[in-house]
Amino acid sequence: MVDEYRRYYRDWGFDLSEVQQRVTVWQGENDTGLPMSHARRLTADLPNGDLRIVPATAHALPLVIAEDILGDLAP
Repeated sequence: MVDEYRRYYRDWGFDLSEVQQRVTVWQGENDTGLPMSHARRLTADLPNGDLRIVPATAHALPLVIAEDILGDLAP
């Protein structure tokens, strides 16, 4: 978790507002490891960001909805 916070708060080397591709941010509704405010901020900073909140799911949401995420990546 510490490594995630370090990556999140340091300079990524580019401005999110320059990312023109569609980016889906997946967030578990019950995730206490990565607060909803982070997902909302990240999505707001992306011109084509799409926040998908997964009900009744926490930080391990890729294990729960892997097919949905992969389907989104390669429709």
